[in-house]
Amino acid sequence: MFCAISGESVEEPVVSIKSGHIFEKRIIEKSLHASQGRCPIRDQQLELTDLIPLKVNKVVKPRPTTATSIPAMLSLFQSEWDAIMLETYSLKQQLDTVRQELANSLYQHDAACRVIARLLKERDDARNALLNYRPENPQKKAKSTSGEGMEVESNVSLPKEVKDQIQTRSTELSQARKNRTVSPTLATPEEISGFHATASHSYHKSGVNSVDIHPSKPEIIVSGGVDSSVVLFNTNTKKVVSTLEDHKGAVKKVAFHPSNTNVILSSGEDGFVKAWKSKKDDLSSWGVYYNMQLQGPIVGFGVHPTGEQAIVASTQSFAIHDITEGKQLGRVNLTYDPSALEIHPDGLIFGVGTSDSNVKIWDIKMMKNVATVEGHKSTVTGLAFSENGYFMATCSLDNTVKFWDLRKLKSFHSFDISTPTTVQFDLSGNYLGVAASDIQIFQGQKTFSQLTKFSGHSANVTCFKWGQDAKSFVTSSADKTVKIWRKS
Repeated sequence: MFCAISGESVEEPVVSIKSGHIFEKRIIEKSLHASQGRCPIRDQQLELTDLIPLKVNKVVKPRPTTATSIPAMLSLFQSEWDAIMLETYSLKQQLDTVRQELANSLYQHDAACRVIARLLKERDDARNALLNYRPENPQKKAKSTSGEGMEVESNVSLPKEVKDQIQTRSTELSQARKNRTVSPTLATPEEISGFHATASHSYHKSGVNSVDIHPSKPEIIVSGGVDSSVVLFNTNTKKVVSTLEDHKGAVKKVAFHPSNTNVILSSGEDGFVKAWKSKKDDLSSWGVYYNMQLQGPIVGFGVHPTGEQAIVASTQSFAIHDITEGKQLGRVNLTYDPSALEIHPDGLIFGVGTSDSNVKIWDIKMMKNVATVEGHKSTVTGLAFSENGYFMATCSLDNTVKFWDLRKLKSFHSFDISTPTTVQFDLSGNYLGVAASDIQIFQGQKTFSQLTKFSGHSANVTCFKWGQDAKSFVTSSADKTVKIWRKS
């Protein structure tokens, strides 16, 4: 059965009821579509409905001539085999080429890694050499006979007006302390024992090194992290208020100015303490207005009770700055390595913890080391003065926390605590918070004793700050979180 149009055998035949011709269905449909319904044989009107399909046996096409004999089939198979072998050979060549290119790239990558590692080592060695470099200065005083091991720049003296300002402020604070009474709303030991973490916030990309609470807006906290950023956070709305980025390394400490709430200070591993300022009542926009720089990483700073000076300590020296006018008032180079710094509540002295396990007491007006407190066996990591001015607490890598009577320069209590990082008295001086692998609270003034212990961070606690009347406290940790602790 052959198609009337193509003359070839049909696979799907249809017959015209008008002419009786047999067509291949796909061919006649195309023809009718092209000729607008005209029969290709008789040139008369023909519709698709005029075509009737026929049922016939399926036509089996004959084998090609090349497959009709065994020799011809063997020749066909041989041709297919040769084509496959040629394609396989070509693929192997391409594979070898890719392998060579990959080996060459890996060798170059390995060589680059070795060069980078060598350059990083040279950089680190250079940095360490720079940090440990201490220039000779024949004008410096020799070590004191008391073995305190200090070197003070000659003729370092604060201006008379600054000394008078410090003395006046100290007198005011001392008189006010005599008339001060314990706040009637101060948290009781039972209330503190019932504290728990009521909120946990994670807005830093890495560990948090320090945290502080806004003096007049306790819902606002500021924190500094390993990610080199300083972040203001609203604990009520649970939103970041502002992110301050200017440090080149990890931020080690942050603090609100105690009286000027539009000023924040932050220190970093880059050797800078930065004073940030915002517009009045606008906590969303901040800018650096003064950079305080010392050689070596900053280990601590504090704002003087006058509110106009700040003391900054690095691993090699400390300096006093006027943060209102933005200038350095004096600097002292040291032969020992400071590790912590805290200013006494009266503002006449400050303490410097050292890596050789001591605490140096300095007179601010004279810029002179007046006493050395000895008792720890390793680096002093934190120190704090009680608000009454008589007591000092210190913590050290020797895994102890010690309480000292400043009138006798003797330790009257010591507790074993694993890896303590910082200590802080509350404003009343009745409670001491210790940050370590966990959080421990001590109570009392003359006979301090452990009150309670809290755990909740998954890494070491790096900072501890009391809230107003010890009704709460805030902690930061290397686990990237800041936690708020209070009674429900």
